[in-house]
Amino acid sequence: MPNIGLNEIIIVAIVLIVLFGSKALPNFIRGIAKAIREFRQASKSE
Repeated sequence: MPNIGLNEIIIVAIVLIVLFGSKALPNFIRGIAKAIREFRQASKSE
């Protein structure tokens, strides 16, 4: 797995804010978090 540092996280955050805007970003992050939760629950139930 690649080593992701603080600089890369900051760059990705800036790019996301520029692409999606500051108003749409929270909804985008909630959607990703919900998908991750559902994936974890599905993997545990099997």
